[in-house]
Amino acid sequence: MTERMWNCPSCKAEIPSEAKECPGCHRSLDWNAPPALAQSPPKTTRVIVTGLDLPFGDLIALLIKLSIASIPAAIILTIIVVGFGGLMFACMTAATRLR
Repeated sequence: MTERMWNCPSCKAEIPSEAKECPGCHRSLDWNAPPALAQSPPKTTRVIVTGLDLPFGDLIALLIKLSIASIPAAIILTIIVVGFGGLMFACMTAATRLR
């Protein structure tokens, strides 16, 4: 009787259905788990940028784009500060009239 073979979800190697891990990539296999749980989580990689080689013209264009992108944030902050200042002024005016 021949043993039933499966393909490893990671490396696609043929493995017996009774195997607990893939002999090729050593991935742990749980055949009873739903497919979403049987997949290993994605690996994260940490990257450290040590330098940036950018031509001067491209740097100027980047800085102009950043300054234009900051305009909506400045407008929103101005509205918040003016609104808070107006609210505080109204409260102080109301408090002095009650005296």
